[in-house]
Amino acid sequence: MINSLRLQNFRSYSDYTTELAPGVNIIVGPNASGKTNLLEAVYVVNRGKSFKVSDKNLIKHNRDWARIDVTDDQGKRIWKLEEKSDKYDKSFNINETIVKRLTTKRQRATTLFEPTHLRLLNGSPETRRTYLDQILVQTSYEFAAALSKYNRALRQRNSLLKQSKRTSSDDMFVWDVKLSEYGGLVNRQRKDLIKHLNAVAGKNYSKIAGKKTMVNIEYVDTITAKDYTSGFLKVLQESLPSDTMRGFTSQGPHREDFKVLIDGEDSSVTASRGESRTLVLVLKLIELKLLEKELGQKPTLLLDDVFSELDGKRRRALTEHISGYQTLITTTDAEAVIEHFNTGEYKIIPTVRS
Repeated sequence: MINSLRLQNFRSYSDYTTELAPGVNIIVGPNASGKTNLLEAVYVVNRGKSFKVSDKNLIKHNRDWARIDVTDDQGKRIWKLEEKSDKYDKSFNINETIVKRLTTKRQRATTLFEPTHLRLLNGSPETRRTYLDQILVQTSYEFAAALSKYNRALRQRNSLLKQSKRTSSDDMFVWDVKLSEYGGLVNRQRKDLIKHLNAVAGKNYSKIAGKKTMVNIEYVDTITAKDYTSGFLKVLQESLPSDTMRGFTSQGPHREDFKVLIDGEDSSVTASRGESRTLVLVLKLIELKLLEKELGQKPTLLLDDVFSELDGKRRRALTEHISGYQTLITTTDAEAVIEHFNTGEYKIIPTVRS
């Protein structure tokens, strides 16, 4: 739980300090006043990177360094980024221990809910894969390592595909084996997560919607073999000619997806706007509870202007579930958020240009 936050040369802030309440913190200000930058700073210090931009864009314009200082219930955490000869040097100071990257074990559980997430069900497959992966990298060290290794092997294979005339079959086979091995781990854990989502999604959806509804989440494989790893290796070898023509790897976990069915119908096709938003809200609340269960710590909840995108019923459902979590909510309309909380349950933080 964060007690205080100081930003120096971070995004729009020159030097800004604020204290946070252990419960709900409502960050109020007009558009382009730096509200989201505060959420982004918390995300960076908790997770090690921004959810919006690359590191170089986190430094305030015409400055060559940025810094975030946080005091929380476990001590002090400092994130620093410096521009040095067109390169960017990032470091973390955690209770006087300096590290260059924030490993999964050093990260703090964080759930982000922003307006773009409302397009989860009818957006791109990459958006849905990211939803699963962002949960899994926080809850499974094995998955985080496997996904990183998979992505590295994928980049190597794609690079070889683009220079196929100079690539031997033995070189390609080495990366095919690595892809199939790490891909099998990624696929298996995503499917395990889907099983968990299926176990609770219908009940949660029915509670918010006010009527009994069947919700089923189906993972869409690119590999149909019973043994995914061996099946994937076979597909990689068989698709080599066509992949060489395309210049990229056409099948595997990086091309997979999931779909959500409401009463047997594909929600991306048949769901109303309200139904889609209820489903996304359900998925984000499941994420919040799952992180707490798996990590043994309450996640920090970041709500970036989502109240304006939800109707009264869904706002109430959201606020009922965030009790006990440190929450940061950005809004241009404080009254629209305050009306869902009792006096003393929240702190107002007005944005101030620094």
